[in-house]
This record gives sequence, C-alpha cells and structure tokens, in this order.
Amino acid sequence: PEDLNIACGDPIPPFTPEVSDACDEAVDVAFSESISSTGCGQLVIHTWTAMDACGNTASVSRTITQIDDAGPQPVSPLNDAEVSCDGALTPATPEFADACSAVVDVQVEVALPSEECGATGLYIWTALDACGNSTVIVQNVTVVDTDAPVFAEAPTSFELMCGDALP
Repeated sequence: PEDLNIACGDPIPPFTPEVSDACDEAVDVAFSESISSTGCGQLVIHTWTAMDACGNTASVSRTITQIDDAGPQPVSPLNDAEVSCDGALTPATPEFADACSAVVDVQVEVALPSEECGATGLYIWTALDACGNSTVIVQNVTVVDTDAPVFAEAPTSFELMCGDALP
C-alpha cells in the first residue's frame, strides 16, 4: 500500500490488502497498528500479516504521517458579546482545542474605539498551538449601560410657611 501524509484529525483512509496463496484458499490476515508522536503530528504504522495453513507468513505495511498544519479551533461558537460601560471590558477567554498538539497561548486584541454606551468594536482572539499554528477569531462587542443614573446629592426636604422666602 502507498504511504500517506494527512492532516491531524483527518480520517485515515481504509485499506484492505488482497491476499492469495497457491495452496491455501483461506489465508488468515492479522492487523496491527502502532502510533508514535513526531512532535508536531503522529506516525501511524499499519501492518497486515498473512499466514497460510502451513505457517508461512508474509507482511505488508503502510505508514501514515499525520501532520499538524492547522491552528486550534474554538470548542464552542463564539457569540457576539456585551460588556458594561462601568465594568470589565474583556469577556471570558474562549476555550480552544487542537487536533494534534496542546494550545499554548490565547491572546486578545481589543479594538473598541469608545467605552460609551452603544459603542461597538471587536475582540480579536488569537490561539497558538505548540507547533506554531495559529487561528484568529473575531468577536463583535457592544458596550451597554444597564444602570440608571445616580444623583450625587439628593435635595433635602424642608417646610416653608406661607410668605417664607425660598432658600
């Protein structure tokens, strides 16, 4: 069988070897798989061993190299966000996962021109995996104000008699 190079996370195409024997019509075929890490991917070796009724064997192998060439992906969809104008302007960091390696860093760039009520902007999330692959996800953000105004000093009540001057 032909050796393959595929991206991590892609399914390995199936392969079934054809086996024949001059004296035995019912040849037994055993399959084995070994998987080892290559740092930025995996090496998968499939081996098929055929044995006839007399104990004669023959083997064939296929090497599949899974290469980590894609950046991490968000675990769940990144919805638009609302942030309070009087609170933290950065929402919770989204979770990312990678098919072959660990996610080593998630950074955010805030592109919010104003912190006033109704202002809109972007959070630009960048996730980097251990193999140097990155993914950039953009999240829309709107500044909202859900608090009513507060008087710094409320007027005090007082009583006036008819004819008294207003203070």
